[in-house]
Amino acid sequence: MQQSKDYLEREIEKLSLMLISLIEKVTSLNSNSASDELNEIDTTLHGELDLNLSKISEMQEEEFLDHISSLHLSHIEHLSELLYRLVLKMDSSSLKESYDYSKIAKKAILLIDVLDQKSKTFSMKRLQMKEHLKTFKLG
Repeated sequence: MQQSKDYLEREIEKLSLMLISLIEKVTSLNSNSASDELNEIDTTLHGELDLNLSKISEMQEEEFLDHISSLHLSHIEHLSELLYRLVLKMDSSSLKESYDYSKIAKKAILLIDVLDQKSKTFSMKRLQMKEHLKTFKLG
């Protein structure tokens, strides 16, 4: 029993580290390599979570919620931050044409709402991210 628990904890940690590395990659995106970096992020997300930015943007809310329902709360937290940082980068670059960033902003808000419902602690960071994302949620 302890071995399976240890295995699950290692898998949770591994996925968390992968999401954190994607967040760092988005944070350091520059316009010269943005397209290649986004493709790499898409490939990694698809391989690990069966999601990519286009799929996230086009999924209906219920389908998206169902897809992320099996994720650990820490993964949902990291995914929401990843989407948040992507929206910020998309807004300030030529990446706007690549993806519908207002739909990605909506999905990030949805993730934050899930975290607010399931988490036992209040997060000022989540609140600030959500308020900032609302300014991108145009359509």
